[in-house]
Amino acid sequence: DDNSYFKGITLLALNTVHPSVFELFDNSVQAIKLGEAGSTLHQQNPDVEPGDYAVLSYCNPTVTNCALSFCESMGMDKVFLFGVDMGYV
Repeated sequence: DDNSYFKGITLLALNTVHPSVFELFDNSVQAIKLGEAGSTLHQQNPDVEPGDYAVLSYCNPTVTNCALSFCESMGMDKVFLFGVDMGYV
């Protein structure tokens, strides 16, 4: 319930995240998740320029895939992953 917690944090999220979440952050970046029906509709909107958004592929099944897709779309060529545990019992 403390909105000051979100100050100074930039949210990177897909268009599948509820719009009210973006309102919590001063800065946010929204990307289009390839292969979703809503994404296809958004891309067909004549009022939206293709350069206004990034289209991310391979952002499933985990948030790690999504993070790597964001890094790739931003042109990062060195990415360090830590604390990523895909193990299960």
